[in-house]
Amino acid sequence: MRPGMMRVVPLQVITLDESHQVAHCNSNKGRDPASDAIKFSEPLANRTCVQPIFAFPRYYSLRMLRTRTMTSLSHISQQQLHSILTAGILAPSADNRHLFRYSILEDRVLMRTSDAYLRANAQTRLLGWISFGAVVENMHVQASAYAIATDVTWFPSKEVICEIRLRKGERQPDALLRAIPERHTNRRFFSGPRLSVPERSELEKQLPSSCGVSVVWLDSPPVRAKALRLIKLAEAERFRSRGLHAELFSSLRFDVGHNSSCEEGIPIGAAEVELPARPLFRLMRDWRTMRALNILRAYRFFGWRAAYLPARLSPHLALIRAQGDIRTAAIQAGRGFERLWLWANDKGLALQPLAAAALYARPEFEDVGVQVREELRRGWAALAPGGTPMMVFRLGYAGLPSVRAGRPPLSRFLSLAE
Repeated sequence: MRPGMMRVVPLQVITLDESHQVAHCNSNKGRDPASDAIKFSEPLANRTCVQPIFAFPRYYSLRMLRTRTMTSLSHISQQQLHSILTAGILAPSADNRHLFRYSILEDRVLMRTSDAYLRANAQTRLLGWISFGAVVENMHVQASAYAIATDVTWFPSKEVICEIRLRKGERQPDALLRAIPERHTNRRFFSGPRLSVPERSELEKQLPSSCGVSVVWLDSPPVRAKALRLIKLAEAERFRSRGLHAELFSSLRFDVGHNSSCEEGIPIGAAEVELPARPLFRLMRDWRTMRALNILRAYRFFGWRAAYLPARLSPHLALIRAQGDIRTAAIQAGRGFERLWLWANDKGLALQPLAAAALYARPEFEDVGVQVREELRRGWAALAPGGTPMMVFRLGYAGLPSVRAGRPPLSRFLSLAE
């Protein structure tokens, strides 16, 4: 045992009833936010039950107890720690695959790089940084339910993403607590009404002024037209480039069918592909089919349908812009964007990130054509100068998604402290 570290003890058995496997939608404004603090998706009044998004284990096996351990922090109960860590797992990630593991030390939580992160290329790591920011923000929000403050140190060593110290704080539960298990991506077509000026102001207030992240609205007709062109250009590239095509279709889980979810990857039902188009979309997994279609420049049509049309019909388009070096900008954008997303879902709004539109301007995405990358770079520099474009998103109202992606159990994210 290293000096300064306490003995690590096994995680206590925590039994959760079946009601914890269900997520709920619609806001419930008449409650103390702390009462919603991931108990975890306790049935809340006036919320509509939808598909499970996270299945909590009813018990931990003896094998798991021997190999995955947690420590008891003096001021945090095992159940509270379980809830904080689980909140992190419920954050979004690229292709619904998290690239970290937890280790629990005497007074802090370490987020360690997974083997997949260490093997990843530059573009996957960039997407991972955005996700890590969202994970930490969820943990921060959840910890507020128990009067616990979080102090975060980023990348203290090569294999540690961040060190999160958990200390006693003030009893001020974050109002976004109840939205954590409800947050989801919605790929349906959106409709109005548009947000009022006070509502837009409230949304923008979710971004802490100190984080260097801001929202750039793309709603005025001239700006919107230019943004839509960039969105279409980037999305079409996903079908034109062989590398990007492989990345896209490797993330889609055709094997689970259109009515089921999955713990990792994107269930094909969540893509909201129209019934008549499903046979062709399945064939498009094969690059030979896609290449043949592209002789007729089919990639332009698919870029139009996949991103341009949904964005064109949405009441709002916006861009997340961040300051600092690319790793700092990505992490802070992830934290800020997660708060914005939680607020939107809590208010009954639908949201879809359109990451390609902004990130394909970055050199980390080597499979993007040079001309396309340069056009995106110049386009966003004109529309949003003074920062790094990190995430485009559309916002509006829509029905619940047909399927929502799940998450692996917490046990898969726990590793022994070293």
